[in-house]
Amino acid sequence: MINILRKDTGETLSQLTAESLVKADLRDLVLRNADFSGADLRGALFVGADLRGADFTDANLQGAIMYNCQMSKASFVNADMTKTRLGHEIRSQAAAMDECDLSGAQLVEADLRNVDLHGSRLPGLNMSKANASHACFNEAVMPDANFQDANMISSNLRRTDMKRANLCNCHLNAAILCEADLTDATITSTANGNHASLDLANLREAKLVGAQMRDIFMIDADLRHADLENADLSGAIMCGAILRGANVRGANFENVELASVTMCFANFSEAKNADIPSGKLDLR
Repeated sequence: MINILRKDTGETLSQLTAESLVKADLRDLVLRNADFSGADLRGALFVGADLRGADFTDANLQGAIMYNCQMSKASFVNADMTKTRLGHEIRSQAAAMDECDLSGAQLVEADLRNVDLHGSRLPGLNMSKANASHACFNEAVMPDANFQDANMISSNLRRTDMKRANLCNCHLNAAILCEADLTDATITSTANGNHASLDLANLREAKLVGAQMRDIFMIDADLRHADLENADLSGAIMCGAILRGANVRGANFENVELASVTMCFANFSEAKNADIPSGKLDLR
């Protein structure tokens, strides 16, 4: 017999006639503020459960199925959520994880499609190779997080803190990144045939100071009033991108074709290796 206890009062929330929580069936249970800290929950089934405020600190949730769960303000600090399924193709069936703490959590190859993580804390998170398409990270705090090879197409990253994040080969096509802080982030394409992509992304007023963006695809990206000071954009594909009013002081545009880039009111006089095509206003 296993008792699932409330973390603050020790009250028994549920009893399971099982010897362990591995592959446990916890569907549709009300487990608010439950204490799962350090628990082995590999392959556990949580679909439809109410887990608001639950504590999964240091828990092993590898392969757990957690879509359609209410998990607002839950703690997943240092939890192993490798290949955990939190997302769903139908938005209303994806997990609600707003204001959660996932500091240092492992979400490698996890399913986060349509998941709501707005206002959550994710510093040091490892989300490499995860599928977070159409997920909401609005105003989330996630410096030093690892998103390498992740799918974040059409995700909402408005006003996020992504300083020093690793976004190598990350697909951010049509993502909303306006006012996001990507200072010193690495968004480069690697040499193994994969590539980072921000095609059609909204980066208005985004902070990309010192960002590494070599060989990135940024076709038709909106960078109006973005801060690209000292960013490295060498080899970037920027056809149709809008740099209107952007700060490009010290930015490296080596081997970037600027013929189709909208650059009015962006002062390229202190940009590096920017070959302004004839017919464009040369503010240098």
